[in-house]
Amino acid sequence: MVRMLFILTLAILNFPFASGQNNGMRKLDSGQKSNQSTSYEITVRLQNYTGKEIYMAQYYADKPYLMDTVRMSENGTFVFSGNEPLNAGMYFIVLPPKNDFLQFVLSETEQKLTISADVKNIPNSIEISGSPDNTLFYKYLRYVEEQQKAIREINDQINAATGSTEALEEKRKRLREEIDEYKMDLHRKHPTTVTSRITYADLEKPIPEYEGDEEAVKMKKFYFKRAHYFDYIDLSSEVLLRSPVMMKKVDFYLEKMTPQSADSIIKALDVILPLAQNGEECFRYLFIQYINEYGQTQTLNFDKIFVHLVNTWINTGKAEFLEPDVKRKLVEKASKMEPILIGKPAPEITVQNQDGNLVNLYDIDAEYMVMVFWKPDCPTCQKAAPYLVKFADKYKPQGVDVFAVCVTQGDESSTCWDYADEKGYSERFLNTIDPYNSSRFYQKYDVRTTPRIMILNKDKEILVNMCGAQQLEEIFEAVRERDQNGE
Repeated sequence: MVRMLFILTLAILNFPFASGQNNGMRKLDSGQKSNQSTSYEITVRLQNYTGKEIYMAQYYADKPYLMDTVRMSENGTFVFSGNEPLNAGMYFIVLPPKNDFLQFVLSETEQKLTISADVKNIPNSIEISGSPDNTLFYKYLRYVEEQQKAIREINDQINAATGSTEALEEKRKRLREEIDEYKMDLHRKHPTTVTSRITYADLEKPIPEYEGDEEAVKMKKFYFKRAHYFDYIDLSSEVLLRSPVMMKKVDFYLEKMTPQSADSIIKALDVILPLAQNGEECFRYLFIQYINEYGQTQTLNFDKIFVHLVNTWINTGKAEFLEPDVKRKLVEKASKMEPILIGKPAPEITVQNQDGNLVNLYDIDAEYMVMVFWKPDCPTCQKAAPYLVKFADKYKPQGVDVFAVCVTQGDESSTCWDYADEKGYSERFLNTIDPYNSSRFYQKYDVRTTPRIMILNKDKEILVNMCGAQQLEEIFEAVRERDQNGE
């Protein structure tokens, strides 16, 4: 029998930006009411089990989460029950201490069932009464296991073959097609079951045969697959959110079928999120996941994704589940980030040099410019200093300037010059201060931590908006090579 590997955790889902925090385990679905007639009761009968308690877990998004524990009753059974119906989806009974498990599905209408199994042979002994849905589920699992066993045997034959394997490959292809046909048949005959909804969502549209050279055909097939990747899955379905299928497909689409550039990921999210929009919980989960991920990313230019999400969904009033204070903070953060995204013109600032003369950023003529916002008493800045000096020694003769702004404020800003002398900045960098933030550089460049290192081109367009001193040379070379190639 197919057994899905998983890691159990006692942690519940953490949605730092969500309103009405909920781990999704016992939240009532829309339209469900709390009353005794719709309560759930899961009775578990185990042979050869010596433990005194068992757990129940529910699949949510990308892994199972523990949701309840019961001890053995006087008659030797274990009973999970409650007066509020459970959400439809995939569940597990977990047997400590080895964490062997029995998986089952729970539908909106089948909330009372009995699970029986011999723990010495769970795959072959498990029986679930009171649930036609689970009868379908286990019939499907056993069918797929038989097909997969046959496919593994063919794989072994192909690997051992010394001649043509065309017939074997065709046979293997047919076995895989039969699995898809089985899923389709389940959907036609039992469309409302949890089993059908999960298995149907895992289907992929058959790819047509194309003519042309090998590379062109390969690309056509890829583009077809990507265009039709979500044809069989309803990303707004809370049942699928509570199964392994949804996040597996979404993650594969984002990570394997989408180039890992900001613009490509934005296009992918603009496909995924609208498809989930009609399912409040699904949309909320996905949106919060991506706003968290790209709001904290350190990947170059991925902050653009965060800004896009805020502008597309929060500023347009489509993320109403967020608390007003949270929305305000996210919008404020995006508004600070947007002016310094890659490709934007760097904000003009006027600062002063050691002689007290004013220096305008846009008056500096350089093929490339590295901007550094730093602070003398910043430990990370001190570690960065040798790398910045080394960079300047190598690239200043090539027309690259380092424009350094010491961020220390007030009377203490005078310490900037001593530090610049000590670290070798004075003879290498264009060193400046702004003791009272008159240029508003803190706000314009969103200087929350130091050092903040940026790379600008001769037109003062931002090529890199944040990088580490140790990576500066490598990143600069990549940027310059890209410019030289006209990319």
